[in-house]
Amino acid sequence: MFITFDTRWGFYSNSTNVNGTEMKQVRLYLCNILYHRTFTILQLFHHYPKLEPFYFNFEKNYDPVPIYHTVASDKFYIIPFLATVLYFILCYFGPIFMKNQNIWNIDGILAAWNLFLATFSLYGTIRVLPHFLYRMTHLPFEATICESVYSSFAGGAVGLAAILFIFSKYFELFDTFFIIVKKKPIIFLHYYHHITVLLFTWHSFLVKSAMSIYFICMNYFVHTIMYFYYFLHGIRCLPKSFPVFFITFLQILQMIGGCIIIGFATYYKLFGGKIYTANECQNDVINIIFGLIIYLSYLLCFIHFAWKKFSPKKIVKKRPLPKDEIDTKIRNRKKRKEE
Repeated sequence: MFITFDTRWGFYSNSTNVNGTEMKQVRLYLCNILYHRTFTILQLFHHYPKLEPFYFNFEKNYDPVPIYHTVASDKFYIIPFLATVLYFILCYFGPIFMKNQNIWNIDGILAAWNLFLATFSLYGTIRVLPHFLYRMTHLPFEATICESVYSSFAGGAVGLAAILFIFSKYFELFDTFFIIVKKKPIIFLHYYHHITVLLFTWHSFLVKSAMSIYFICMNYFVHTIMYFYYFLHGIRCLPKSFPVFFITFLQILQMIGGCIIIGFATYYKLFGGKIYTANECQNDVINIIFGLIIYLSYLLCFIHFAWKKFSPKKIVKKRPLPKDEIDTKIRNRKKRKEE
């Protein structure tokens, strides 16, 4: 079998028509090369050398294999579940503790926190989005969903941004702390979203889900806008003309996009496509089911939230007050002024 290296794809391909078994062998061979770290993943600056000065060496040389072997070990499996338990304890006992407490005056700290998350999300967007768009415009759609993470995005700068994204779901839980000390209600959508995203991203990392690049890219982009919006709102610099429903609208679009991607991933996993045969697509069945459940539930929850918050309210006409009631109100006002 004659093999050539295709720099557009980032993996080995045959110059002639081959069957599914041969292509599977090629992909497995590539994964073995990557597993032993004798191969450098193609990054955006490999295609556009003028971009290389904008990358740090630690980003360009990031290797996902050591951290994967460390995190995927048995002793680390308890971390997401322990974080979930502690988070539920915070959500339950936090409001009880604050019931007889004054509202904490931490507007400055909250604004700084939102600015930090917006900046972090912007970094992730800058690293992931261009890489993602390049692959979308140069590869078949099927490859962007099914190709192994080891040859698509796990290493280099985009791989570092991906692993930081996974760990960021832990410190995003502190959003709830600010809600509690401000004595605001914790709605179901808030804590449900935080917990399920944390567990889903962690599971996607463990099973090396190929479709997760879509979710990482969308989440980074939406969070950049969302947290910067919260920052501007916190320092009272948000333009009055800014549409208040815009953030929720973006989140709904994100959930629709997530459902579509999971739908394609399901199809390619079950039936295959032009590149991958059935069951060859590099996505885990349990991860697909998990993702489908939570993204559909997110979509319904965000639509319900948007309807309650932004739907036109019914105008209730007030009955005219009788003349004696009007006179009574006027007399009461005069007495209060005299006092």
